[in-house]
Formats: sequence, C-alpha cells, structure tokens
Amino acid sequence: MRKSRRQLLFWTLGLGAVAGGDQLVQAEHALPAADPAAAERFRKLEEAVLASRRIPAASRVFGIADPPLQVRVIEAGHGDPVVLIHGGNSVAAGLAPLLERLHPRFHLYAPDRPGCGLTGMFNYLGVPLREHGVSFIRGVLDGLGLERASLVGNSMGGYFSLAFALAHPERVSKPVLIGEPAGSGQKVKLSHRIVGTRMLNGLLFNTVLKPSPRALRSSLDKFLMADSRRVSPDLFDCLV
Repeated sequence: MRKSRRQLLFWTLGLGAVAGGDQLVQAEHALPAADPAAAERFRKLEEAVLASRRIPAASRVFGIADPPLQVRVIEAGHGDPVVLIHGGNSVAAGLAPLLERLHPRFHLYAPDRPGCGLTGMFNYLGVPLREHGVSFIRGVLDGLGLERASLVGNSMGGYFSLAFALAHPERVSKPVLIGEPAGSGQKVKLSHRIVGTRMLNGLLFNTVLKPSPRALRSSLDKFLMADSRRVSPDLFDCLV
C-alpha cells in the first residue's frame, strides 16, 4: 500500500513538473532575433546553387495574411504553373536539381516554407498543422496571382500539398508527391515522439541533434540519400 502511494506521489509530482514546465515554455517561448548577416550568407550560397545549374531564377517576396508573414519565392521558367513545396529541414533551394530539369517546360514557383530559408520566422507552438498548410499554400497562390496550379511536394511539403488539394481541389491541376508525405504512417515512431516532446526536444537540438555539417551529412545518409557525397558543396553549404 505504501509503495502504491509512493508511486502515485511520484507520478503526480512528475506530471505536475512536466505541466509546469510546459506552461513555462509556452509563456517564454520566443523566436530568435533576425540575423541579417546569416540571411545574406544564405542568399549568396543560394545564388551559387542556382547559377551552377544555369537556372535563370528570380526572387520575389510578398506578404500573406494567414499566417501573417513575408514569404519568399524562387521563380523560374515559362509554361504551365507549378508550385514546389519543400520538406522539413530543407529550403526551396534544396529543390535545385528538380528546378534545373523542369524550368524549360514549366513556370516554377518554389517558396521557402514558414521559418525556412528567407521566408519570415514562425512560431509553430500550438499551431494546427493541417489548417496551417492549407492557409499557407492558399496565401502563396493568392500572392502569386495563381487561380490554379500543379503542386509538387515532398515530405512535409507533400503533407501541405495533400491537405490543400483536399480542401481546394478546384485550385489544383495536379498533385505530385515526391517520396512519402509526412504523416503517412499509421503509428508515430518513438524517435519522432521524443523530438516532438517540448523541453526534451530543446535539450536534444542544443546537444546531440544540434545542426552542423556533420549532423546534416549523417541525417542525409541515414534517412534520405544513398550517398550524400553526390550533393554538390554549394548545395550542401546552403542546406547547412
């Protein structure tokens, strides 16, 4: 009986600590200050990526209302409109090999998703992801003046594209998925649950999962590519 009471007390205190910590995270969670030097370095790396592949790309920035931020889009080519949505831990420039192949035949638009590349930073805490994906793509299409376009998405970009196509099929010419969309599995892996746990993920991303060239190389080889050495140095630096 005493043991059961001790266990109950332990779990009660533990849950209370987690709940209190979660409230603290929500109360104090704030985006970092803008870093113009980092943004300029990224812009130059991206220019090198596009130039090395002879992609005649332009860049445009416009505001959307939901979520309220400035969206940056890479634009290239002529023809039917195609909007490419990149995945997690990536940027629009990561689609450069695909832009290189498609720009002679299509008018391509590749936005940096919220919090990525040169699109405005965004606090995802408490944001309903499906509704967010729909609103983001709707805002991008409206900002580009596109009534209808094909959507090409990979990973989280695939999830955004699917969510939008289901919500607004009249605005999607074709949905094209590269690889598996995020959220396709019936069960969430333990590793994903861990990195999705508040406070614990902050600790991980400041230690063993802290972004670095070595960490990116390991992630690419383990999850995404047969051989990350085939990624050109300029594109690799851009992704870092």
